[in-house]
Amino acid sequence: MRNTGRSWLTCTGAVLWLSIALDCATQSQVPANPDRSVGQNSSAPSQAELRARVDALLSQTDGGTKDADWKLLGASAMPILEQIYTDRAAPPSKRARAVDSLAQVDSPDATGKLKAILADSSAGAQYRSTAAVALGRREGPAAAEWIHPLLGDSNRNVRKAAIQGLASIGGDQARRSLEDRLPKEEDPQLREFIQRSLIKIQP
Repeated sequence: MRNTGRSWLTCTGAVLWLSIALDCATQSQVPANPDRSVGQNSSAPSQAELRARVDALLSQTDGGTKDADWKLLGASAMPILEQIYTDRAAPPSKRARAVDSLAQVDSPDATGKLKAILADSSAGAQYRSTAAVALGRREGPAAAEWIHPLLGDSNRNVRKAAIQGLASIGGDQARRSLEDRLPKEEDPQLREFIQRSLIKIQP
């Protein structure tokens, strides 16, 4: 009977010690900041911080912005670029850089937005020209069918941007588009530009 009593006391003491140890371990896991939930990501930027980062990238007019810089911001940068482009109070140069940056932003919606700008006859020539080159950089040869209609645009700068965009992506469809446009283009400088572009992308 004495051995049984000692065993019971020993087990009771072990259970009590384990309970205290678990309680201490639980308290040590409580976040230092009680106002922040355990699962909250402290590294996620706020909307204001994200806008500031986008503005900073757009201010780099020396071409120093890289794809990796935009990928760090993720798809959340996409609606901010759209807001800047549609903001008529923003400087035209900044709006154009926002369009150009759609070629780099990490969002599947960027391609559709660039196509929409190309198809929007009310959009300024500066933005449609920028969108033509940007779409070519983003989609490669697949962008040729969307850039092709701009070769017949009434604005010379838009036609020039279309030629540039097709020349940069290459491929059979781009080459056929330029060959088809060459005899129709009335501007001698643009005809020469088409000829140089065709030499560049010949198979």
